[in-house]
Amino acid sequence: MEKAILSKSTFIKGEQCLKALYLYKNNYSLRDKMPADRVAVFNRGSRVGELAQTLFPNGINCKIGGPRQYSKAIEKTKECIQFKEKALYEAAFLANNTLIYLDILTYENEKWHAYEVKSSAKISDTYLLDAALQYYIIKKSGLKIADFHLIFIDEEYIRGEEIAVNQLFKMQDVTDQIKLMQENISQKISLQLSTLEDKKAPEISIGPHCKKPYDCDFQGFCWKGVDKSIFEIPALDFENQCQLFELKESNQLKIKFPNEIAKKQYHYQTLKKDYFDASFVQRIINQESSIIILNLLTYRPAIPWYKETKPYQTIAYAYLWSEVTLNGKIVENRFYISNNQYNPSNDIVKKLESELRDKQIFSFFEDEYLHEFYQGLNIIDFKRELIDGHIIGHNLKDYSFDGFIQAFSGKSPWYKGIMADKQAGLKYEKEFIENRNIESIQDMISDYLQDKNKYFVKTVINILKTNSND
Repeated sequence: MEKAILSKSTFIKGEQCLKALYLYKNNYSLRDKMPADRVAVFNRGSRVGELAQTLFPNGINCKIGGPRQYSKAIEKTKECIQFKEKALYEAAFLANNTLIYLDILTYENEKWHAYEVKSSAKISDTYLLDAALQYYIIKKSGLKIADFHLIFIDEEYIRGEEIAVNQLFKMQDVTDQIKLMQENISQKISLQLSTLEDKKAPEISIGPHCKKPYDCDFQGFCWKGVDKSIFEIPALDFENQCQLFELKESNQLKIKFPNEIAKKQYHYQTLKKDYFDASFVQRIINQESSIIILNLLTYRPAIPWYKETKPYQTIAYAYLWSEVTLNGKIVENRFYISNNQYNPSNDIVKKLESELRDKQIFSFFEDEYLHEFYQGLNIIDFKRELIDGHIIGHNLKDYSFDGFIQAFSGKSPWYKGIMADKQAGLKYEKEFIENRNIESIQDMISDYLQDKNKYFVKTVINILKTNSND
């Protein structure tokens, strides 16, 4: 059996950047550690794929063992095809030194039909490229398929008492589109394989491909020695950052920024000074003896677990708020995590409105959709203040919670177990929603919120003191 050198994921990596592919296959140790929130997204996709299999029930799983045991998976796939099994999951095919696992393969009306599942609500060019590769490898391996469908999520679906899988998922026949891409697929595979035979990685400069369509795993290596100042202007998207970086590198000193906030961020970055505008200062000064700090957790499950919710709807499920003196001493802590089998957002809205009505609250909403839940509360959302340019930190690199803490307290947050909100949401979904076991996750969520709260309190107090002194 020929050797599997490429896979679906490495092919897409090579299409994004040949240097990244080369490093991945030949210098894997240089790879960046994968962020916890990206791991959470991948795990979510696995569960969506498993649910989509129920569209074609009682299928045979062809994936056997780990990645190095692909030969067994290929043999099992061939055997199932020979016996014309009605549905196969993770059917394995190898051709042109490229291994693919197809999510679902069915046999109906004397024909084979291919299906690939995506945990997204829309079809992207990358998904079509992925499908085109699979179609090519399946055909080269000797199996003729009648059509190829992409299965994805209908974001307008509203769940009833139970999940109606046939309504949750959409299917789109992309056969005609990917057939037009077949010649290019062959050329792309050849280019990638020949690149991997070279003695060193290709010379490729940094650019939009470092983050599009996915964040590259080797930015830490490739970006060593690069002046990152332009890339640390949060009001610019990455493509704009790359364009301005090229201008700066070519000694075109007069940089034209596409918006005023980006211009101000660069200005204060150069001055190495933080900025707080007058409207923001007016809203935060003249505090009484204590303030309220709110840390709220939400998640956006691809699978709608609650009645009358949609895929990717924002769900609030836990919070910790603290009453804190102006010297940073915590007077009171209130922790809550929902164990409700119905949408917990409604309960949390009622609880917070009851507990915090008529109080000024400082928070950092990672999820922009949260504002619709809390219009009845007086909340200063630091993320919104950053985006609107009311606060500018000369060390602020992005609009994340961790970036905010590092910029205004000088320390990177450190967490005991859970490392990011998306990871916390995934654990809550897996343990409580799927396993109905709130005790197993409650302490982890509590610890995570307390860790976040510790850094947030210190940062907010620093900002209050800075502006009170002014």
